[in-house]
Amino acid sequence: MNTTNYSSSASLVKCSAPKSPDGGYAIEEYIFSVLAIFMNLSCPPIILLNALVIAAVATKRRLQSKHNILLASLAVTDLAVGVAAQPAFIAQEIHFLTGGPRYLTCISTASRIAYVGTICLCLGSCLHLALISVERFVAMKYPFRYESVVTKFRLTVAIAGSWLIILLYGIMLARIVPGLKVIPGQTQTLAIVCLLTISYCHISVYFVCRRHEVKIKSEQVSQEAKAKFLAERKAWKTTGFIIGCALICYSPGLLRAVAFYIFPDHTIRRIISRSIHLTMSSYMANSLCNPIIYCWRSREIREALKQLLLKKSTQLPS
Repeated sequence: MNTTNYSSSASLVKCSAPKSPDGGYAIEEYIFSVLAIFMNLSCPPIILLNALVIAAVATKRRLQSKHNILLASLAVTDLAVGVAAQPAFIAQEIHFLTGGPRYLTCISTASRIAYVGTICLCLGSCLHLALISVERFVAMKYPFRYESVVTKFRLTVAIAGSWLIILLYGIMLARIVPGLKVIPGQTQTLAIVCLLTISYCHISVYFVCRRHEVKIKSEQVSQEAKAKFLAERKAWKTTGFIIGCALICYSPGLLRAVAFYIFPDHTIRRIISRSIHLTMSSYMANSLCNPIIYCWRSREIREALKQLLLKKSTQLPS
């Protein structure tokens, strides 16, 4: 995930807008900005769907499993993307198209919110995905110890710790406190730790599932144990879809970084460098995919969202 190309270098200081050799803005800069604006017009459905997921888990007791609570916390980060990061990003891009300085290079409220918000919330998504993977790992590998290991108190501490990391990182990234700034490579390190945790948990759970499937086929387990395993496996697969979708949305940043070092040509590098508009938009697009996956994979969440929508529609004045 290439969210750190601008972590230290983009110090958000006063500057002039980048221009092509003929003195005007490069045409690809305009194209990338227009495409990025269209990509971020997804903020209304992102806000609606994630708000509904949060409300459903908060109000429906049957949905308040530990796995769903983690999904709801992830939905909070996605909701923040739609409420703050995407509108600020659109505002900054429109400001550029009307003659203002390029995105992420100059001091402005919109650029600060878009830049800091996007990177911090993407990092927050990675932290939550790591927590969800660990929760599934314990549920599948240690089913009899799950309740004693994954307690509500520990879950609350883990979620609060994730948000504290996001908050502190945002403060360092925005340089709100003098002298407190992001260390070069810090974001990459956190992202790699999250990725390794996710990979280890999912590979381990895969082999656990294979062993359980063999036992089920040989009828060596009770019907109750079989039903519980199938439910836990479905939740694990849902987590897998969420992680896979996140990797797809984050992959343009990785490809962009690799391409920048592969192609030495100045013109190609200039185009690749200015595609930051699209890669940042791709990161934020993941916030729309997550609630769609929740609804697709969980009939209970899907029905709860329908009930909330019908309830809201009946309350509207005719």
